[in-house]
Amino acid sequence: MVRVELVGQNGNTGSRKFIVEKFPVTIGTSREAGVQLTDPEVLPIHCQIEVDGSEIFVRDLAGRPVTFLDGQPVTFARVTPGAKLRVGQSTFIVRPWEPPTSKSPHLSDSATS
Repeated sequence: MVRVELVGQNGNTGSRKFIVEKFPVTIGTSREAGVQLTDPEVLPIHCQIEVDGSEIFVRDLAGRPVTFLDGQPVTFARVTPGAKLRVGQSTFIVRPWEPPTSKSPHLSDSATS
């Protein structure tokens, strides 16, 4: 299962992080948005993140390209890990996310009896 991390870089997101596990997920100011922002330049339902297999995509839902990926306006695009997604004044780094692994304690091979 692919999980996606959105790491805020500026704007109203500050350094907030969103971990997304269910797709598609919408980004916008609406209460119905999966990732809800307070940015005044973001539409109620601005765009959505989709996953197909292990690939991540972004789809602009505004009817005109007001979603930017690495500085370029997009209507639909594949997201490469580490790409910058901008909606309104808010920018996120988009990357796959894996939960931290806990290190299990192990016995040393040099234990004496």
